[in-house]
Amino acid sequence: MKANAGSSFEGERRIEPVRWRVTEFVLIQSLQGKTRYIPLDRWQAGGGPTH
Repeated sequence: MKANAGSSFEGERRIEPVRWRVTEFVLIQSLQGKTRYIPLDRWQAGGGPTH
């Protein structure tokens, strides 16, 4: 495959954009080497902390 400015890759297809509405942001601590995640804080989108 070789791409030039303004061209597409061979076999490339156009897809619709993926969209979703964000309602909150969450700060999460990930414990290294474990599959454990601790929510530290959360905020409503456009607002302050929810705790």
